[in-house]
Amino acid sequence: MKYDNNKFYKVTKKINNDNVSFVIQFTDDLKQSGIDSDEFRVELKNVFDSSIPWSNPEYDDGFQDHYFDNVDTAVFIRSGDGELIALSIAFKIEREDDYILYIAGIWVNDKYKKIGLGKILIEEIIFNSITDDSIDKYSNVFVSLRTQNPQLYYYLSTRFDVYPHRDKEITKEIADVGDYINQMFSPTKTYESDSLIVRNVFPKGIIVGSHHPSRDEEINNYVQGLLNIEEGDSFIMIIPFSNDENNTQQDVFDLLRYA
Repeated sequence: MKYDNNKFYKVTKKINNDNVSFVIQFTDDLKQSGIDSDEFRVELKNVFDSSIPWSNPEYDDGFQDHYFDNVDTAVFIRSGDGELIALSIAFKIEREDDYILYIAGIWVNDKYKKIGLGKILIEEIIFNSITDDSIDKYSNVFVSLRTQNPQLYYYLSTRFDVYPHRDKEITKEIADVGDYINQMFSPTKTYESDSLIVRNVFPKGIIVGSHHPSRDEEINNYVQGLLNIEEGDSFIMIIPFSNDENNTQQDVFDLLRYA
């Protein structure tokens, strides 16, 4: 397999007291990366199925074609023998003076969860996609994703100004981005613009098959108080970056690595 527009590096994680190496690949142009489309479809289905502890997951296989044809950027994590065990994909949306990175999926094989691979996916896809050029070129830069996961909300809210916010009002600018994302990716679902909540967006309810409570009980109460997770509710989470704040790609990196 040939990879052209890619970045590669290795990371080592401890599993059952053994050091295990993984290969991380980032591509900013999936179709031009040299990745075979048929192989991508097979691997996407495999990592999707393995990330969700359901028997016989049901979904429209057309999402594989849609992702390969339209996704702009992706992060792959492979085991030492080349198996794809984690994947994140995102769309880069240019809209007038706005640049939106919409993270469409974060999947980690259930056997490899709780060792930090999900965090690596998020760090890599945001850091490599929110560049100095994008911050300088656009008046506003946003990262957006759908989530019902308190752990993910905790991770991002301790690093960025995340909306919906527990203490801040949703501005018209943020609401407008939420409206746009909902129209793009869940137009038939019930959407509450004032709270950035999509109702019943995940047909199986809890998209990852189980609850993931945060270490912060206030965040658990906040998320679970607004979302009916069992019925498939989700936030459209929005993280704004403004060039007025002199943000740089290094600033983004520093925030992502914040412990």
